[in-house]
Amino acid sequence: MLIFFIVAVCALTEKTVGHPVESQRKNTLSVDDRIIARWTNNKYYAGKIESISEAKNTIDILFDDGDRITHPLDEVTAVFLDKKPELVEYKDHVIAPWQGSYRQYIGYVIDVTMFGKVKVRFDDNDEAWYEKDEVRILPVASSPLEVGARVFARWTNGLFYRGFVSKSTLSTVSINYDDGDKITLPKNDNSAVILDKIPHEDEVNAGQKVIGYWPGRVRYYPGYISGPCDDGKKFYLKFDDGDERCEWIYEIRTIPKNIPAKF
Repeated sequence: MLIFFIVAVCALTEKTVGHPVESQRKNTLSVDDRIIARWTNNKYYAGKIESISEAKNTIDILFDDGDRITHPLDEVTAVFLDKKPELVEYKDHVIAPWQGSYRQYIGYVIDVTMFGKVKVRFDDNDEAWYEKDEVRILPVASSPLEVGARVFARWTNGLFYRGFVSKSTLSTVSINYDDGDKITLPKNDNSAVILDKIPHEDEVNAGQKVIGYWPGRVRYYPGYISGPCDDGKKFYLKFDDGDERCEWIYEIRTIPKNIPAKF
């Protein structure tokens, strides 16, 4: 019983080892490799690498349905190996098919069993259980200002929507939202573009400014944490519009302090 308890607890705690960063990305991809690549709709599909040009910094993809696309070679989330993960952990950013679809949808692991099954909460808020080998780890950008970063970005209505960074200049960052809209935001506003990464529990304290989930919505709303909820597992979020709700850690993203960006 003691061994079972230790294994179960470890499966649900914050990861400490994590996945290696693809620092040598150009050396990990080769022509004819089976890969997962992003299409123009921000969904992922299986295919293979047709060609790679380090001189042009491009990688050409042939999808299994015959479509083709070219991505920057150094965009970490655009193309990655179609490889079964050795390890899948709580809070991992992943892609997985929905009910047999050939499309791969983005989500987060919100539960792990000792038998290797993982529960994924997708970006549209649907949830499903998978065998570990059925998901793929989505590479993580190091900064919300990096091309290819998966982010929440503030729209003109003050609310936050998911998308990918498509361009980054000295002073601006451009976003392609999942719904097809686009926006360019200033880099010196650190609260405008937020990395889509589940925070560590230590980062979510009373007074912390955050954006949070509201049931039935894919957009996130700004607010602040007032403290823990009575169950001791969730965080009490007071939204700027006056609503309040207890949120799981995976339903919250922290807003960085507005320190001027370094160019």
